[in-house]
Amino acid sequence: MRSTHRGSRTRGHVSITAVLVALFATFALALSPLATADASTRTSATAAAKKRAVAAKKRAVAKKAQRRRAAARRRLAAKKKLAAAKKARPQPPGGTGAPASAGASAGPRFGINAGGLVSFSDESALAVLQSMKAGGLTEVRRDMGWGQIEPAQGTFVWTETDRWMSLLARAGLRWFPTLDYSAPWASVAKTWNSRPAEPSTFATFAREVVARYGPGGRFWAEHPELPAVPVTHYEIWNEPNFELYWQEQASAPEDYADLFVAARDAIKAGDAGAKVVTAGLLERGGEEFIRRMYRHRSDLDDKVDAFGFHPYNPSAEDMLATVADIRRVLERVDPGVPMELTEAGFDTLRNPEAQRAIELQELVRGVRDAKLNVSALHVFSASTIEHDPLKWDQWLGLWNDDGTPKPSAVAYLAAVAAR
Repeated sequence: MRSTHRGSRTRGHVSITAVLVALFATFALALSPLATADASTRTSATAAAKKRAVAAKKRAVAKKAQRRRAAARRRLAAKKKLAAAKKARPQPPGGTGAPASAGASAGPRFGINAGGLVSFSDESALAVLQSMKAGGLTEVRRDMGWGQIEPAQGTFVWTETDRWMSLLARAGLRWFPTLDYSAPWASVAKTWNSRPAEPSTFATFAREVVARYGPGGRFWAEHPELPAVPVTHYEIWNEPNFELYWQEQASAPEDYADLFVAARDAIKAGDAGAKVVTAGLLERGGEEFIRRMYRHRSDLDDKVDAFGFHPYNPSAEDMLATVADIRRVLERVDPGVPMELTEAGFDTLRNPEAQRAIELQELVRGVRDAKLNVSALHVFSASTIEHDPLKWDQWLGLWNDDGTPKPSAVAYLAAVAAR
């Protein structure tokens, strides 16, 4: 009997448990569609919100792009209107309407890179410079190295730049300075070819250059015996798309754009009429460098007076084709901006002297083509060292070490003079 009673209780307990399990299962089954529906509703709401956010972002981007295109059209229209007004302006007899001191003439400005000429004696260098002036050149490009001029913050050493400015002034030529390379104390990696840690420190240097060598500058006040030929055009840096001159290449287009704007604004504050040119870029990677600069700085197309470029091709035909490629890129980001070929030349390792003379004449004729919109050509270079037969960049000089011109120098000057 005891055993039968225990079995009865067990069966009753099992029966109750089974009922409870069944009820729970039924309840869960009933709730399942509701839970599924709720989760589905939440997922749908999240997806809809994401779609609305993406659509809103696309609308914002499209509006911004539309505003930029409209602004670019307005600027281009203003440039065309200004150009038409200048063309229609009455000219004085025998003149172009530009001040004689500006060295302006119809078409591009023609000059040369100093190169090894800076190591000539003053007497020899002056003789070469005077022959350049007589041949029709108007300016000479040479670095104004930040580290040499400002070796410590706030300490400026003008000895070498004063010497060179005196020679140019005596020859009647204008200095087209390249403000470049870091003062190690102010660079990211404490080296000459690392970018400035702060654009403002470089801008301070640029402001001091204007104050000394620009119109009404201290140098001219200190040297009344010299004809005043102040700096009017400035180039900011040299080949920043080349690691040798700008170590931090990953962010170079954006960092350089910021540096350019800071220096440009400082120069304009000292001389509102100055023209500020971007660093000459090498062809390799140049197109993408340009696009990234303008994407980073929406105000850049209002800041650049001319865009620098360094085409190094074995023939004038190839060089001009490269210039045309860069012109097409610039027309998409900064319509109408002039180009300045701040370095362009042919070495005698690939072009014998007679052929180089022909290529230089073809190049001069080509840059006068209005479609390219080239505002200056500075051939590289007056003199190079000519030591290593395996290094083409040592064989670009147009004058001999004794100051006599090579046939290519004579050809270049003749092409410039042939209007």
